[in-house]
Amino acid sequence: MKPRNVVRRVSMRGGWLGLFSGESQGKALERVIPQLNAEGYRVSFIVSDKFSWGRKLLNVLVFAVTLGFVGFVENLMIIGELDA
Repeated sequence: MKPRNVVRRVSMRGGWLGLFSGESQGKALERVIPQLNAEGYRVSFIVSDKFSWGRKLLNVLVFAVTLGFVGFVENLMIIGELDA
């Protein structure tokens, strides 16, 4: 049985790859919402992700190791409910 509600984090591509591909919050949402709909859920809420020092530190380490080419910035959460 599927859970009634699901939470998906939307990660926007950062770094040089995100800059040259023209990544934005809108494009990140356009990637995730069709996947959520294909699983039988509909979007109930879109909220900002809470701040986390651990994620910020990990993101800085990834940026440093890859010389700024790769990085992910988690900035939104989508809450979906089962489409009845």
